[in-house]
Amino acid sequence: MDNGCESALNKTGWGACHYFLVGLCGVCTFVEAIASLIVLVVARLLVCDLKLGKNDIVIFNATQSFGMAFGSFFFGSLADLYGRKETISITMVLIFCSSIAISFAQTIFLINLFIFLLGLGLAGNYIIVRVYLIECLPTKRREVCLAILDILWVLGYLSALGLSWSLVPSVIRMLYKKFRPSSWRVLAGIGGAPSLIMACAVSLLPQTPRFLLYQQRQDEAVTVLRQIYAINNSKHIGTYPSTDLSTCVEPDEEIEETNSLFTMIYRYCVKTRERLQKIYQLPFRRTTICSILISFLYFPGFVWLALWNAHLLQELGKGTIEKERGGNSMCNVNFSDMGESLLLNCRQINEQRFLFLLCISFSYILGEILLIMGIHVIRKKWLLILSALIGSIAILGLIFVVQYIMQIIFSAMFLATYAINHTIINILIAENYPTGLRGTIMGLTKILPHLAASMMKFVSKLSCIPSIIAASGILISTAVIVIPIPDLTGAPLQERSVNLDDA
Repeated sequence: MDNGCESALNKTGWGACHYFLVGLCGVCTFVEAIASLIVLVVARLLVCDLKLGKNDIVIFNATQSFGMAFGSFFFGSLADLYGRKETISITMVLIFCSSIAISFAQTIFLINLFIFLLGLGLAGNYIIVRVYLIECLPTKRREVCLAILDILWVLGYLSALGLSWSLVPSVIRMLYKKFRPSSWRVLAGIGGAPSLIMACAVSLLPQTPRFLLYQQRQDEAVTVLRQIYAINNSKHIGTYPSTDLSTCVEPDEEIEETNSLFTMIYRYCVKTRERLQKIYQLPFRRTTICSILISFLYFPGFVWLALWNAHLLQELGKGTIEKERGGNSMCNVNFSDMGESLLLNCRQINEQRFLFLLCISFSYILGEILLIMGIHVIRKKWLLILSALIGSIAILGLIFVVQYIMQIIFSAMFLATYAINHTIINILIAENYPTGLRGTIMGLTKILPHLAASMMKFVSKLSCIPSIIAASGILISTAVIVIPIPDLTGAPLQERSVNLDDA
């Protein structure tokens, strides 16, 4: 495997430029996480304000997940055709426009349309920021920086949750007085407004050298590498060591200038079909199937898994109290009700759920910190298997322990292992495909998870124990499915169509 790209990136050193790239991508992720909570928080207020049915809350959340299923693949494949930097800006603008449009929408159709568009932007931004960053980083830094990116996503989610907790009570009082213009619409606008700033800030990012080489723009790639080197080392760009990039990345065989919209759409469809064919052919076939399956198993996502865990712990706590009193309480998980769990009713906030959700969500940060500490000690694949086994045992422990504090500890362990595995899966998938396929495969693997999340929101009721066993089974299945996926820890990103199935 040719490691020309890795050699060129290593020659740039590590310094201010890389800190800037990681920081700006981190802020993009932080802002995206804030916007991702808009529908969850606003849906219940929206239903109260417009006097809609409770089923509309489920539909709003499912519509966002449905949009994310399309957005992940569309923007992932679009980034492979037109570039990572440009696609990040498009997704940021889309997040801003759709969130502002939600705040002004007056009909159910328009609200669902803009929620769908918001899902498109959120999923696209999540994929492309990670693809962009992994292509700019040297080998020894990519795992840690991707973990930092996920930490910033969780911090953005926690910040949005805390901000909503502080604003929602005043919004409810305004609703009670029927002061509609300043109700949930303000929250939707606040959640999306930072995206416009980041859409402009992204213009400061350089294009990734790997993508420039893929587009046969070698001179521009060398210029970017020289600029990174000069900023990192405070030296003149002319002192950058010479390097051979001619065989670094397999170039795109057809580079065309497109002037008309029809030509652009036609080229997108043709090139996307070609990429899908490559992904499902040797040497990528086995890795593709395993990647799709392992991503599907993690379909709940950070937010809804934390909601499920918070609901589960509260139900188990109620059951323990009822048993002590000699009563009998059935523990159930109602996924359709979880979307409205942050409010008790149209006039009262569920402060206990807000606080509980905030507290247990910090487990995600704990998991990412443990990942950063262990990523250079244990290979990624074995770290995923180990954390999956620990997480499955921890979540099963909820069935057998009676002490409430132990249930909280086991839940924290489960969420921490989920965060570890989620980050590792993204890295494993991205590093095993060449530049021309990286965005497409990342988007493709996210279609089934978002569709499953959309369908799951319509599941009305499930007993706690089956849901716990299912969560444990998901982690065990992950440990099995990840085994055939090549682990490139400490190795260059895949850039050649070598036989991965023999790796």
